[in-house]
Amino acid sequence: MGMVNVEIKGKSESKQKRLPSDLKTSDAHLRTIFDNTETAYLLLDQKLNILSFNRIAEETYMLGIEMQLHKGESIIKYIPEMAKEQVIEYYNRAMAGEHLNYETSFQAPYGQLSWYNFQLSPVENAKGIILGLVLAVSDITKKKKAELEKEKLSEALRTSHLGLKKLVARVNTAKEEERLHIAREVHDELGQILTSTKIEVSMLKKKMALSDENQSFQPDLIHILSLIDKSIKSVKKIATDLRPEMLDELGLIESIEWQVEEFRKNTGVECVLSISKEFTGLTHDINRSTTLYRIVQEALTNIARHANASKVKIVIKTSIDNIFLVIQDNGIGITEDQKSKKNSFGLTGLRERVLLLNGIIDFTGQAKGGTIVYVQIPYFI
Repeated sequence: MGMVNVEIKGKSESKQKRLPSDLKTSDAHLRTIFDNTETAYLLLDQKLNILSFNRIAEETYMLGIEMQLHKGESIIKYIPEMAKEQVIEYYNRAMAGEHLNYETSFQAPYGQLSWYNFQLSPVENAKGIILGLVLAVSDITKKKKAELEKEKLSEALRTSHLGLKKLVARVNTAKEEERLHIAREVHDELGQILTSTKIEVSMLKKKMALSDENQSFQPDLIHILSLIDKSIKSVKKIATDLRPEMLDELGLIESIEWQVEEFRKNTGVECVLSISKEFTGLTHDINRSTTLYRIVQEALTNIARHANASKVKIVIKTSIDNIFLVIQDNGIGITEDQKSKKNSFGLTGLRERVLLLNGIIDFTGQAKGGTIVYVQIPYFI
């Protein structure tokens, strides 16, 4: 930057004679460092005239123009007109002792937008009197362009994620609507056909019973009636699994209670259901009630198939803002591999449903056996 006046008291006259040479060497080293840095440095006096500057300041295009700096000239000369008022304010603040660090952008004559970081630091003497300023200017255009590109990608990703979220929500809604349609078709059409068939076979059985010649067919007819009864029960179960009418007609609490009772009867596994008095059942919230019902349904199905459990506990509680569902069994426990399997469509489906409601779902395998399904769903999104 410039020679520094230094007074050194030494014991040896020969050492004192070598000092000017040493200082020149030190100054040369310092100049080399400043000339090879990527930051432009300028030393200004109290009137903002340029006292010294490094090579980068002299050779670099700054503020959208080629600087062509000259010692003794005011730095204000090199500031674009539109930015002078703001820059002068910064310089005055720095001359008052403030250290400033700010970023700004300038449009080059050929159209390219460039960004710069400015640092203004006051230079004081031993008595604290401000003698001038050090101005450091860094071209941060590449960094800013990278940040802008990152922001664009992030925004595109957010938009894509939002679109995907809406699509999944629509798919789930369509799936529930299709389940309801199929359930009604199965229950009404197929159930009606089976019921009519049962009536016809029953009447045929009675007619054939009047003739001794047809007595041999009675066992077969009884067997056919038994198969029809089983088919009617299967149709009712399939329709209920697809979309239980009681979920729409009676509500979530009654549907879960029915589901728990069916689980007990079909598996023989003890199942305890605890629902807090504050939980109203989400009568008018189809999305949340359906999600909670499907979680209980899927969890009980998995327990029946894989857990080898003897006891299950289901708890539903509420707070001011959230609904909490916890399902715990004492079976063999879910593993990390099972949780992360790509073909675990049941678990994946539950995660998607809960995420669409901005909720949390977690599957935890216990060290001493058993699995805990924890669900937290906000009342409002």
